[in-house]
Amino acid sequence: MSDARGSVLRIPRFRRLLQVMSATVFAEFLLESVVYCWIVAATAADPGVRSLLLGSYVVLSTIPRIFGAAAMGVFSDSLGAALSLRISTAARAGLAAVAVAGASLGRAEVPVVAVILFALVVACSTANQLFTAARAKAVQRFVPQEQRGHASSLSMTVLTGLSIVAASLGPFAFSLAGLEVCLLLITGLFAVGAALAFAGFSRNGRGDDLPPSTRLGFLTALVEGWKATWTVRRLRVVLLGSVLYGVPLGVNNVALVLLWVDTKGGTLIDYGIGSSLFGVGGFVGAVAAHRLVNRGDLHRLFAASLGALGISYALLAWTPDHVVSFGLMFASGFVFSLYAVVQSPILLEAAPPELTGRVVSTTASVAALSSLVAAAVVSLLFALPGAGDSLVPWAVCLGGAVTVLGGALLLFRGRDMGEPAPGAVASLREN
Repeated sequence: MSDARGSVLRIPRFRRLLQVMSATVFAEFLLESVVYCWIVAATAADPGVRSLLLGSYVVLSTIPRIFGAAAMGVFSDSLGAALSLRISTAARAGLAAVAVAGASLGRAEVPVVAVILFALVVACSTANQLFTAARAKAVQRFVPQEQRGHASSLSMTVLTGLSIVAASLGPFAFSLAGLEVCLLLITGLFAVGAALAFAGFSRNGRGDDLPPSTRLGFLTALVEGWKATWTVRRLRVVLLGSVLYGVPLGVNNVALVLLWVDTKGGTLIDYGIGSSLFGVGGFVGAVAAHRLVNRGDLHRLFAASLGALGISYALLAWTPDHVVSFGLMFASGFVFSLYAVVQSPILLEAAPPELTGRVVSTTASVAALSSLVAAAVVSLLFALPGAGDSLVPWAVCLGGAVTVLGGALLLFRGRDMGEPAPGAVASLREN
């Protein structure tokens, strides 16, 4: 058998997909970093407005991952991978160009620029849901099953590396050149991604088949994807894992900075170092993941990595020492990366090709929804009269405990996972 590590990059369509993903994902990460920088700089004299804008940004950037993903999954299955990739990349390039013009005209008005940036974030995030579903369909179509573990590991390595670079480049570029130049750079990156997508994934090119689901109505197709995700046992395991993962994600979005600053007595710099180490751990985990994926049982690795992530968070909640906490952040990033890498080949193996976009979008939607609910619950608890700093480590610990218990349950229930039934989709349509 050939070495999967070497052969996956010899697949022309996957190599081009990786190039498109690199350009567009880097633009997305850079946009997120620049928007945060602009909010902080534009509202320096008004902390109340800053809190309002930051909260609005978090909510608006989450909505497309919950609601937009479901619709984009249906569209990706209807349009096919190639056309979906072209539309999602070209749309973001055009939207970013419009935002550049709008920000230049309204640069003196904070409300105007805020509306422009938030509209751009929502639109780009929605288009990214289409891109994510189409990317999964392309991998399923062009990458053999035995090489998908390395394809997922390689993609995760690129994503993590770009996120680290964007987190550093965003503040530097914004401080040096300003908002308009940063938006021009983002527009250029989206344009490069669109050009690569148009050149590498021709609409009439070989291998881009339109599935039978194009004959279904939108709601029928949407429900069909939900049914498949719950009915096929392997997909149900991933779906439940996504719900469980969303709980500590939402909790930590609210509580992690408070844990570092209030409970551990650190500074924002300490929190920043810990967050950076999470990213570094994720990068190392992505690089190492393909060896574990090739040698281990995917379902055991999926459940074990989910449980290990919860353990690392629970330990982080009660560890006062900063050095140990830094190590736990690195470990959390490592096992998160393993969880993310393992999830992809499980989905692509079990999902029927004509439903892949909807299956991938459904798992993303439930993770975002559970994260939003967890963040809202924790925020309300912290806002209760008499709620002190003592609640913060308990919240982080309980969020981790949910994934530990869930990972153990998935490990126990998923020990005897058979192959997906060939007639699963047909039986769904008959019901």
